[in-house]
Amino acid sequence: MKVIPLISILCIVIGCTTKNATFDRQKTKTEIQEFMNNYAIMLKNQIDKVGGLYYDSGARLTFQGRSRYLVLDSLKASYAKRPKTLEYFKWEDLQVDALAEDAALVTANFYWYSRGTADTAKLSYTGLLVKTRQGWKIKHEHESGRCPRCK
Repeated sequence: MKVIPLISILCIVIGCTTKNATFDRQKTKTEIQEFMNNYAIMLKNQIDKVGGLYYDSGARLTFQGRSRYLVLDSLKASYAKRPKTLEYFKWEDLQVDALAEDAALVTANFYWYSRGTADTAKLSYTGLLVKTRQGWKIKHEHESGRCPRCK
């Protein structure tokens, strides 16, 4: 299955547009990389504020095969009540594909270690970000780790 065509269709459905076919892809990539770096900082230092990084109407989140759509208030409440136990977070192989001047696909791996856990988790990440009047926002996010029974 091809991921890029599916994400492109999702982008069209939620209303991403390319007003200028020659938009500055490098500028978009730089903005998204900055957004993702800020996301990482907020996860560690201001996890209660992370909910504000999501799209105004909410976002679809998929983790380990469980997918759900959460409205923005639910996202904000979810992050606000999380304990501040994150000790370490690092993006690895962060790639940005600028789909349009107001949409981008992000893929990466990340390392996550929280106080009280036995080991650092390595997960894969895919996100669809959409540019709004308030800046870049996450519309779709998929995270998955290594299957415990997989080799």
